[in-house]
Amino acid sequence: MAASAAFEASVPATTPAASPHALPAAVGGPSASDLYQAAIVGPRHCALRYTIAGLAFAVVFAAAARFVYPIRVDLPGVLMGVWIYAWPIVLAFMLIIPGRRRWWTVVGYVVAVLPLWAWGASVADILDMQFGSVHLPARSSTAPQGIIGLWLLVNGPPTLLIVSFIASSARAQDTVLEKFVGRWDVRVKTLQPPKPDLSHIETYEWILDRKFVRARTEGKTEGTEDMVVVGYDLKTDGYAFWIFSSSGTFLYLAPGTWDARNRTIEWKSPLLLDVSYQARCAFPDDNTRRCTLVLKNWLGKVLLEQETTAVRRND
Repeated sequence: MAASAAFEASVPATTPAASPHALPAAVGGPSASDLYQAAIVGPRHCALRYTIAGLAFAVVFAAAARFVYPIRVDLPGVLMGVWIYAWPIVLAFMLIIPGRRRWWTVVGYVVAVLPLWAWGASVADILDMQFGSVHLPARSSTAPQGIIGLWLLVNGPPTLLIVSFIASSARAQDTVLEKFVGRWDVRVKTLQPPKPDLSHIETYEWILDRKFVRARTEGKTEGTEDMVVVGYDLKTDGYAFWIFSSSGTFLYLAPGTWDARNRTIEWKSPLLLDVSYQARCAFPDDNTRRCTLVLKNWLGKVLLEQETTAVRRND
């Protein structure tokens, strides 16, 4: 989407009502840089919440499993159960933490079990047995093959589902976000209120291990600069936009829906906003983007209507 073009400074900062989330910097609201930082650190806060909830889940199930499974090594056995049932934390990290850092969660999970195994193996909870001339010495019930089998029984199926989902969604989001990457000549036509056409350049690039796309504008006639962050939202299966302006205003578009057959993305405002919006971007080919935007007040009056065309540059 020619995002900064479609939602840019053609809406003056003195009329923030034309944007459902526009906040002039002068009123003490968060700055564009603050909001950008919040978007970046948001996954970390989400990961912390999932960790706390996952540990609570693991402790409860490990305590219950203590009375079901034949592992009687007391504290190391309970901790082994916590380790097994804590695997959903790792799966959650795989979904919400961008980049290669999420793989350190898997490494930490595997390393954490080594001292537990050593501890559990030192506790001989199965007494020695004598079968005629065959003597079985006392041993631990936390044999590696038994723990691995229990882990696969509990965590194998959901792991396969999550891995297949990550692989398919990663391919899908890469394909859509890739359409924005590059340098574009952008032309904005404002139909309501009538204004002269504007033009500038937008540059989209991958960031955060190809989980987001960031754009910056240059050459805008009014002297402002915009920054755009685009990302795929797993929860809604949509594409969200954060648009920040050097004028101190910003706009957030709730995740839009990608229509693969028609090669379009469409955004609609959530309910109960005093200002509604509807935006749509079409990709007739790999080098052209055509977008429309309509903003209305609660009475249905059109506050802003724009048409944007972006053509890929060769440089």
